[in-house]
Amino acid sequence: FGYAAYAQEFVDSNTGIFAFDNKPEGETYYFKAGIRQKWNALGHSVLYGEYGNDDDKFTAEAFQAGVTSSELQRYGIGIVQEIDAAAMSVWLAYRHYEPEVTAFGVDQQAQDFDLVKLGALINF
Repeated sequence: FGYAAYAQEFVDSNTGIFAFDNKPEGETYYFKAGIRQKWNALGHSVLYGEYGNDDDKFTAEAFQAGVTSSELQRYGIGIVQEIDAAAMSVWLAYRHYEPEVTAFGVDQQAQDFDLVKLGALINF
């Protein structure tokens, strides 16, 4: 399977408390691809990989605080095991985030972040 998404942010002039006339318009794109097969008696297994990028997707408050540009890249992999007898899915996923922020014309120090998720869903 495959999935792709794209979004663009359009910023209108705003003269209120959060005026952001010069804020750059942001954009996002995201891709996810994987395979779903029945390799065991429990049910289908899903293996997937993903990649996404957000450019200039920051809030008006961050803009007011001096942020002028940003980029967030993320990529990850995951596995989902469906358990048919229990109408249940169990998953384990890893995602890596790489942020870049510029404020007041200077690149700011931003820490990369790794996320591991483990969870389950029972449908009833």
